[in-house]
Amino acid sequence: MSEEKSFLTLERVVGGIIDQEVIAFGGTTGFLVTFATNAYEDGHVAWLTQKFEEWKREIEKAGMIVESVWIKKAPKKGGKGSIEISMKILGSLKPLIKAKNEKFATNLMSTLRKTLAEIVMEYFGPKFDFGNPFFEATHIHRYVFTLLCSNQEEGKEKIVKFIEDYSDLKNLIDSCGAILKDVPCCDEMRLQLMIRWKLDATESQRYMLEKVIDAYFQGMGFTSIMWKTETV
Repeated sequence: MSEEKSFLTLERVVGGIIDQEVIAFGGTTGFLVTFATNAYEDGHVAWLTQKFEEWKREIEKAGMIVESVWIKKAPKKGGKGSIEISMKILGSLKPLIKAKNEKFATNLMSTLRKTLAEIVMEYFGPKFDFGNPFFEATHIHRYVFTLLCSNQEEGKEKIVKFIEDYSDLKNLIDSCGAILKDVPCCDEMRLQLMIRWKLDATESQRYMLEKVIDAYFQGMGFTSIMWKTETV
C-alpha cells in the first residue's frame, strides 16, 4: 500500500484534482460504508460487534474516525442483514465551493463520499468474514422446545427424569464443542436448554449440534420436537 493510502485524508484523495484552496484542512468529511451480511441471530451480532471493534482500532491508526457501527441482522436464516459504518477523514471542502454551482457541489460531495467508501473497502476493509459471521463463544443461546409424545403422561415423566439428570446430553453437547450451562424448570412439555460455545462456532458446527440434540430427544421417544432459539 502506498504512503498516500496508508494514512487517508481528503487532501490525499483529491490532490491534483481539486485546488487546495478549497480544502479546509482542519475540517472533516463524513461518509458511510455499508456491508451485506448473513447474520440472523444475536450471537452473530455479538461476534460482529467484537470483530468490528478490533477493526475500528486498526483503521483509526490510518487517520480515519469511526463514529458508529450499526448492525441489522436478517429477520431469519437465509435472509440478508446489513452493517453500516459511519466514518470521517481529516479535511473537508470549504463552503465557498457551493456558492458557484450548488448542483455541481452536491454531486461532487456524493461522488466523493462514494469514492471514500470504495477506498476503505479496497485498502482498509475487514479481514474477517463479516458476510458469514460465527456464533460468538460467550453468547448464551436459549433453546426453547415443545416436545410431543404419543403418550403425553409418559412424556411428562420422561422430562421430569431428564431434568433430574441430563448428564448424557451434557456430554454429547460437550463433544460438539459447546457447554450446556443450565436446564431451567420446564412448563408441562416445554423445555429450555441454555447453551454456549467453547469457541466461536461456524454455521456447520451449529447445525451438527442441533442434529445431535434432535437425535437425543427422538431417542427418548418424543415423536415431534419443535424448537426455537431465543436471545439471553
